[in-house]
Amino acid sequence: MSAPPEDILRFYEHIVRTQHKSLHRLAMVLLSQKGSIGSISQAEDAVQEAFTIAWEKREEFYHHPNPAGWLTITLKNVVKNMVRADQRWAERLLQIPPDSVLSPPGA
Repeated sequence: MSAPPEDILRFYEHIVRTQHKSLHRLAMVLLSQKGSIGSISQAEDAVQEAFTIAWEKREEFYHHPNPAGWLTITLKNVVKNMVRADQRWAERLLQIPPDSVLSPPGA
């Protein structure tokens, strides 16, 4: 069952306007709980990613009985993935032998 594109666009714009602040606050909380610094820009990146996913799955999102809940779960998964990626990056960085790191020129 397909909805008219203009209805989906209006619905999506409404959701972005009404849910952005609460999702941003949630992202900050989740990032701080996961041991991440939880910067404002990191939280904003997570929220934007959740909205991007919602747009990519707009038909499913539009017909979902609880779109705010759908976005919340999506945001939680985005934050989990961000934290995992940061942890993998840190682990790889710690595996680099110190003597293989070059000093910057003039140091």
